[in-house]
Amino acid sequence: MKKLQNEQGFTLIEIVVALGVLAFGILSLMLLQTSGIRGNTTADITTVATNDASNQIEKILGLSYDDSLLETTTVRDPLTSGSSGWGEKTKNWTCTGTDVFSDTGDEVDHCIANGDYSIFWTISTGYPIPNTKTIQMFVKQTANVTEPVVFEYIKSNL
Repeated sequence: MKKLQNEQGFTLIEIVVALGVLAFGILSLMLLQTSGIRGNTTADITTVATNDASNQIEKILGLSYDDSLLETTTVRDPLTSGSSGWGEKTKNWTCTGTDVFSDTGDEVDHCIANGDYSIFWTISTGYPIPNTKTIQMFVKQTANVTEPVVFEYIKSNL
């Protein structure tokens, strides 16, 4: 049998290495895709929850100043706790229906539970000035994957 001078082609080792590099690339793309899907799901839940909270705050602001749902016996300065670090503050808050359980010692006036998220809010009377109520609303995902979204509104007695 005569050997050809210009044998060209790939060896088995070259093919295995090429397939390994290809497999590694495809696996990386799959991981990137699942990470993107997870991020989009989290963003979707946050958007839906924030819209729900916005609707709820509109209902609250539409109530009269003396409405029983805006009553609170707690006088708190909502700004002393700052607006950062709410994830740690709200981490152990849970809501079932309108019952709020907090093992952090913080008082929460109301909440709404949904499967993927909960909305908590506190009402402070007479802060920052007399005849006002400050409403702080926290939108927290059930899975605690992100910091909660925090809204602050002031309702005046006009």
